[in-house]
Amino acid sequence: MFPTIAFLTGAPGWLEIVVVAVLGLLLFGRRFPDVARALGQSLVEFKRGLRTTDEQFDQQGLPADKLSECGNGTKRNTCHDR
Repeated sequence: MFPTIAFLTGAPGWLEIVVVAVLGLLLFGRRFPDVARALGQSLVEFKRGLRTTDEQFDQQGLPADKLSECGNGTKRNTCHDR
């Protein structure tokens, strides 16, 4: 198997992680702490949004047994299905 094809399949190995880290340091350099901080804040904001959405669904009072699995792995409310 060609190394480029092996790189595209499966989980990244230690060499790929090192290459990405070096490229990140070269690209961002002095701004790396700012970029990391912004990424962390974005992740916190995303989790907060998910939590808010879950709380909104809980406030609607939909019981868990009214939610069913769709074919694509997502959940939907079956009481609105026709």
